[in-house]
Amino acid sequence: MFRDCQSGGYNMESTRVDSTRFLALVLLITFAYWLATLGGHEWEANHLVAYLGRSEKTPNNFPHHSIFGLGLSGYAWSQSLVFWQEEMLALMALKPHKAQNFRQGLNALSLVQQSV
Repeated sequence: MFRDCQSGGYNMESTRVDSTRFLALVLLITFAYWLATLGGHEWEANHLVAYLGRSEKTPNNFPHHSIFGLGLSGYAWSQSLVFWQEEMLALMALKPHKAQNFRQGLNALSLVQQSV
């Protein structure tokens, strides 16, 4: 009961924001959280976890990243590879014997970008 009265570290009560704006902000945050979680579920179903996060599990068999974390890292990974595309292609040209591995990564990138 007492826990419900605490701020949880967010201190939303002290923002002095009008209730309409506050609800709009909470709705926006909820929508962003939902989109990241939805993307994480989709990428986990497509077995893209190895490209988006650590593939090993912890000693107690729990994954290292949450579905939400996979959704966020998938978006960041796809955007960073688009931003650094020229450098990525130049580095890939230096290792032609790894072309098959690079194709697998680019295939995973295209699957992630389709759902972003």
